[in-house]
Formats: sequence, structure tokens, C-alpha cells
Amino acid sequence: MKGKAWGENHDEKSEAPVLKLFRSCLSTGGSYPMKKPPYYVTDARHFLDERGLTPDNIPGPAKKFSLFLGQIMEEASLKPPGDNIETSVKCRQKPGRKPCPGKILAHRETKESPILWKCTHCGAGGEIHKWQGTQWDNSMETVH
Repeated sequence: MKGKAWGENHDEKSEAPVLKLFRSCLSTGGSYPMKKPPYYVTDARHFLDERGLTPDNIPGPAKKFSLFLGQIMEEASLKPPGDNIETSVKCRQKPGRKPCPGKILAHRETKESPILWKCTHCGAGGEIHKWQGTQWDNSMETVH
């Protein structure tokens, strides 16, 4: 599984169930009118100041995106590594200028792994790196 992108052909028998689900979201593309759904690679620390908190003066769009990713990190870190998480987070994409009806699925392989996330409807997704120890980390391994 390492070194291959989500969209590449893989041995279906050896895949984790969440990866099959993510790949099916990618292959169907939902009813997303764009040619390719967005994929975000994020370092969670980029949304924090030197104290490890979200700054008050963060611009509006960045603040909304940090709240969206923060909710994904909070919910994904509540479950043990290896579990598939169907979050309560609604997709933030607006295909055709209408809100996407999808929800966010999340997964992390190990406690050190990035959090992978994907919309159930439009296929938008991404990975969140360096989330461990941030204000959004709810895993048992972390003491705040």
C-alpha cells in the first residue's frame, strides 16, 4: 500500500476496508461537476501560533478551513488507530454552487499516521499531517 496513490490499481484482497471505500468514492466521483475533486495535504501546525493555539487574526477563509479540519481531527483522534470513522462533519464543497450533501469519512492507520479523509459524495479529500499533540488531538496517548 505504501508509495501508491489512492487512484492507482491495487490488490483489492489486501486492502483495508476503508481504502476500498475511499477508492470507490474516487472512482464513482459522485455527481461532482468538476473534472477532478480537490485533494488537500495539510500540516495542522500551519493553523497554530507559537503557543499552539489558533490565532485570533487568522483570515476568514483560513479560519473556516481550520475549523473544518479541526473537527475532522477531533473526531478521528477519538477512535483507535485502524478504525474507520464516519464523522458528523459535512462536506464544505459547493459543486454547481450548491452545498455538497456528503459527509466526511476519516481513517488513520497508526497513532503516528496522518489522518486521511474523504467526502462520501463528491470525492473531495485529503490528508492531515502533524496533528498529534495539537489542540485537536483527542487520542488517549496525548496529555494536554
